[in-house]
Amino acid sequence: MTHVMKSTLFIFIFTILSCTCVDLPKNFKKCDRKQKDFNECLATAITDSIEKLTAPMKEVGLVSFQPLNVPSLVIGAGTGAVAFQQNYNNLKLSGLTKTKFSKIDMDFEKKTMTMEGSVEQIKMEFDYEINGKILLLPIYGKGPGSIILDNVKVVLTFTFEEYDKKGQKHFKIVDKKMDLVPSLLKFKLDNLFDGDKALGDNINQVMNDNWSEVYADVKSSYEEAFSQIFSGIFSNLLGKVSVSELFASGFKKCNRKQEDFNECLKAAVVDAVVKLNAPIREVGLVNLQPLDVPSLVIGAGTGAVAFQQNYKNIKLSGLKKVECEKVEMDLEKNKMVLECSAPQIKLDFDYEIHGKILLLPIYGKGPGWIILEKPKMILTFDFEEYKKKEKKHLKVSKKKMILTPERIQFKLDNLFDGDKTLGDNINQVLNDNWSEVYADVKASYEEAFAQIFAAIYNNLLGKVSVGELFGEEMQFLPTVCVSLYNEQLCDLLLVASSGKLRHFYQAPFKKCNRKRKDFGECLVQAVEDAVGQLTKPFKEVGLNSLDPLEVPSMTIAPGSGPTNFQQNYKNMKITGFSKPKISKFDVNFNKKVVTLQCTFPKIVMAFDYDFNGKILLLPFYGKGPGTFSIDNMKYFFTFTLEEYQKDGTKHFKIIDSKLVIDPELIIFQFDNLFDGDENLGKNINQVFNDNWKEVFGDVKPSYEAAFGTIFTAILREGEPQTAALEPHKKKTMVREWILAGPQTPSIKGNILITPSFKKCNRKRSDFNECMVVAFNHVISQLNVPMRELNLPNLEPLDVPFMSIAAGKGPAAFQQIYKNLKVSGMTKNKFENIELDFEKNTLDLVCTTPEIRMDFEYEFSGKILLLPIAGNGPGTVSLFNVTNYLKHQLETYDKKGHDHFRIINTTYEFHPKLMTSKFDKLFGGDDALNTNLNEVINENWRELLDDVGPSYNEAFLQIFTTIINRFLAKVSIAELFDDE
Repeated sequence: MTHVMKSTLFIFIFTILSCTCVDLPKNFKKCDRKQKDFNECLATAITDSIEKLTAPMKEVGLVSFQPLNVPSLVIGAGTGAVAFQQNYNNLKLSGLTKTKFSKIDMDFEKKTMTMEGSVEQIKMEFDYEINGKILLLPIYGKGPGSIILDNVKVVLTFTFEEYDKKGQKHFKIVDKKMDLVPSLLKFKLDNLFDGDKALGDNINQVMNDNWSEVYADVKSSYEEAFSQIFSGIFSNLLGKVSVSELFASGFKKCNRKQEDFNECLKAAVVDAVVKLNAPIREVGLVNLQPLDVPSLVIGAGTGAVAFQQNYKNIKLSGLKKVECEKVEMDLEKNKMVLECSAPQIKLDFDYEIHGKILLLPIYGKGPGWIILEKPKMILTFDFEEYKKKEKKHLKVSKKKMILTPERIQFKLDNLFDGDKTLGDNINQVLNDNWSEVYADVKASYEEAFAQIFAAIYNNLLGKVSVGELFGEEMQFLPTVCVSLYNEQLCDLLLVASSGKLRHFYQAPFKKCNRKRKDFGECLVQAVEDAVGQLTKPFKEVGLNSLDPLEVPSMTIAPGSGPTNFQQNYKNMKITGFSKPKISKFDVNFNKKVVTLQCTFPKIVMAFDYDFNGKILLLPFYGKGPGTFSIDNMKYFFTFTLEEYQKDGTKHFKIIDSKLVIDPELIIFQFDNLFDGDENLGKNINQVFNDNWKEVFGDVKPSYEAAFGTIFTAILREGEPQTAALEPHKKKTMVREWILAGPQTPSIKGNILITPSFKKCNRKRSDFNECMVVAFNHVISQLNVPMRELNLPNLEPLDVPFMSIAAGKGPAAFQQIYKNLKVSGMTKNKFENIELDFEKNTLDLVCTTPEIRMDFEYEFSGKILLLPIAGNGPGTVSLFNVTNYLKHQLETYDKKGHDHFRIINTTYEFHPKLMTSKFDKLFGGDDALNTNLNEVINENWRELLDDVGPSYNEAFLQIFTTIINRFLAKVSIAELFDDE
């Protein structure tokens, strides 16, 4: 089944990571990996730590587990009983602090950890939204709800990688798996069927009576979601705590040389989990009681749970009571296995679902909860070792989890738009068939929980060295003291960007001694002096000329007010940046923050533009040269820095930036508007200039993001991308900027793949299976454009024009479509992917529940020998579409990197049903229009067969263009994770 995990979950996981290395809290049990009972100690320590997470431990980045707040969670529709997507928002998961790990196997050589445990009860309280079928019964609703999982058995496996962080070794999780098996599920969805209590109670009863079937159908999705949550939490801990600190005293420490090392680990894990009733910031551990997860998506199952489960604001409770019966740590293989259990794990959340459950329709949106009763968990982590500030650390490189609850209870409020009768009925169906429901999405839940635990663990491993974790000699970090070598301003600029201090000394820049009282005033003068010299490039330090500053391309997204059009600029040259008047320049060495305030008297931007839209409700379009003239532009910059080591020297790099701009006046001039109509063009230019404040204010955040990214990139231009790249050989042109607004991420080096994109190792035997999971992850995230990767929004996909040639049989008419919006593609489920590197071929098979195309059409010809003519709006929907794509690839070199591109493709699609509706046929004659639409729908298969090749070719061009644009952006090396 498809494991779908939305990016919000990844955002949750990665935003809890911290760069600060700290010690484990003193009340956390530590295990010395040298001791004989190391794994047993781990089981005890983890269980103990989880119990303590009843409140966040901010000092170690651990959130509360009682409850665990998850903003949203989506459980995909199953293919059997649960034929609806479960959408949850504002989840509160409770019960997680009572997780008990019975077994933990830690393999240090393989860097894996497997955890087996149980939770007495997990309760998920949420706002849900669902629409679909469950056990053939219709279900819809929106409102509060809950799901209770009783006696949940959990098996969670993590694979780690080790990396160095400030001289200490840390673990990070690179893979995870979870098996989540409850003994009972109880569902309670309020407001089903728009508040119809009788129907709602009935459906809740159906779900509870059939909880096993309901859960089995979406079990893998639940496992993926929980695995992701726990991996995120674990990664946070691993990022905070070094390997040595993780397995040192405070938390119970286990010596890896002792005979009972694994037994000690078991005890230590249980002990540590109990302590996580509050976050322990110094070791990167979040509060487990509850554990807050912003969002979680459980993909649709292939059986009972035929819907995607979307959860938000999840609070996972019950983890604190996890007890580990077994913990095994293999130090040679760098692998850990934990067998744990908990009385109960509860997920409280806001949900949104739409699909079928046990063949019954189900839909709804609102609060809800899921409780896993007495879950047994087996969690396996593979670790990698790395060095950080002369200390060895572990990081999770691979993880796996088996989560087996004794029962699961569901409670989804507001199903069927609040129809209480239907909602209660479906909740009952879910609870009655919980086993089948869970079984169908078990893998997804295990993946989610494995991900969560891996993330938590990685955060800890990043804080605690191997020696500290397992009783070896501890090395304490020296106090970090940042210095400006030779006290030059240029050092500050390069420390914050390229790190090439020794190359900067040749430049004639003013020096400032930070020990002097007038250091700040000196910096102001020095920066003005330095920027003023950048009317020419300093190639030896990788700095471009700022006057003019050349930007190949920039896109500003439409505003929500008067500036309702996309602004596309090319060949931009900006003058005036070499003459700043700096009013403030502050450097906070402790917080590693640089603040700059300055004014540019006159900035002129010359460019080629391409516009089409509305300005202040007036239509306008044009393409040609143009300029902006900006007077007294005030800039407020804030840079956040991070320290790193290079060639034995401390450096800074920019990790975040913020820009606020405030112009005094903007004068616009766009030539050749309205295809050169001088009067109309002059009029629109006057409208722009008379209303410049409103025009600029509507898109101000986009411009700030664009210029903030450009200036950050200029400072980063000199930063070496590979160890072999010499500083003086680095190309320093400003990259092409395609920016959609203030949320656009900065581009850092050559790394373009976002953290939420799963990568696969080409050397592994399960490479193609991994690709299936990766593709499903990617496609589900494309409901927004990722312009930095050349990926458009697929929900909907905008296609300006498509022409289908007349067929030779029943469809003897030309089909012209304009302004198409194609929706449903993000619900693609990839079932088979084969990438052959020797033959350079890529074969894909995927299915789509529904593809809907809305458009304006123009027809003329004959259909089934009947005349057809018309133009107007229309829709075509394709249901249960199976897609077959075969790509022939070739490799080519681009700027020293190998890239793929598609050179030939064959494509076939086979829908189970197609429905069409064309308005205004025959000039709007209702009788003829209705009649012909019926003819088209009754004979859809014959018509499609006649023009199928033309449709194949049209969609083939669209897909090939999208994929090739992505492949041109990302190198082959960046596509895969072969380490």
